Amino acid sequence: PYQAVERRTVRRLLASSGAIAARVVHQVLQAFPNHHCYSGPLGSAQVQTSSLRDVEMFQTYLWVSLLEGNVSAVQQELFPLCIMLYPVLNVRWELVRYMLMLLDHELGRHLSPQEWKQVRAYLSSMQVMFSTDVLGDRVCLA
Repeated sequence: PYQAVERRTVRRLLASSGAIAARVVHQVLQAFPNHHCYSGPLGSAQVQTSSLRDVEMFQTYLWVSLLEGNVSAVQQELFPLCIMLYPVLNVRWELVRYMLMLLDHELGRHLSPQEWKQVRAYLSSMQVMFSTDVLGDRVCLA
C-alpha cells in the first residue's frame, strides 16, 4: 500500500523529472566531453536525446521502487537491460555511476529531508548494483 509520503514524493519528482534529467545530462557531458557512444559523441543531438531518456528511465525505476517498497523492478528489469544494451552501445559503466551520483545530488535538492531519506535508500541500492564491486572498472565495449 502507498504511504502519503511516497505518493507526495513521486508527484513532486514527476514535475521536475525533465529538468533534473537535463541538468544531469549536461553535467555528464561536461565531465566526459570526448566520449563517443555507438551513436556518436555525447554532445550530439541524438546521443543527448537518448541520454535524457535514460536518466528519466532511471528516475522512473527509482519511483517504482519507492512506491513498491523494494528494488525488485530495478533488479529484474532495469539492471539486466543495461547489462545487455550498454556494452553494445559503448556506454561506459563509469558514465552510469557518475550519472547516478549526479542524480543523487539533483534529487536531494528537490526533496524535504524526510522524502530524501526514503528516496536515498533506493538510490543507494541502484548505486550498489552499478558499482565497481559488481561490474568492475571495465569499459563496456562490444
